[in-house]
Amino acid sequence: MGDPYRKLVETLREAVLPNPVFSGLHFMGAEVKEITGDCCTVFANDEYELHCEPDSKPVMMKVDRLEITDVRLKTSINGTINKDEDYFMVIPKVGTHVICGSLTGDLADLFVIQCEAVEKVVYVRGTLKMSIDGSDGKISAESDGVTVLGLFDSLANILKDLKVYTNIGPSGNPLPETISQIQAFEKDIRTIFK
Repeated sequence: MGDPYRKLVETLREAVLPNPVFSGLHFMGAEVKEITGDCCTVFANDEYELHCEPDSKPVMMKVDRLEITDVRLKTSINGTINKDEDYFMVIPKVGTHVICGSLTGDLADLFVIQCEAVEKVVYVRGTLKMSIDGSDGKISAESDGVTVLGLFDSLANILKDLKVYTNIGPSGNPLPETISQIQAFEKDIRTIFK
């Protein structure tokens, strides 16, 4: 036997989405169940009364923890986002609460407006890509294939092999104390950047 809630969710979607009772729905609270790419699955926190008329008899149901999939983390007016488009995306922490909204009142058109705990922030503009990741506490930044961490790695390698011309020719490698300072610099950079 499959997930008993899956059938309930499918039945409710068929009843709710075309129902005029929900045409005014614009905001709702929810709990984040999982993150998948630029969407998340949430459990609706509120109870909803559904007015259906099977067999010409009015039915009222109270639904709690309705699972809603494909809630967008990148907002857009028409619900479609070009993958190459500039965007700012806040990824909420799983298990925390968010406020979702819909410009159409349709549960299939929800997007996250606000979250109580942030797991990751992503900003993309052209070739610039930046992220702050709360799961590992690191920052990444890249543009045209060049990363900030890569730049620091290149700088550390240059400093390790630095030679200075003197009156008697090129100097030797940096002193051991300088090498240990460069290694400490590399370690510190890797605690912040990825």
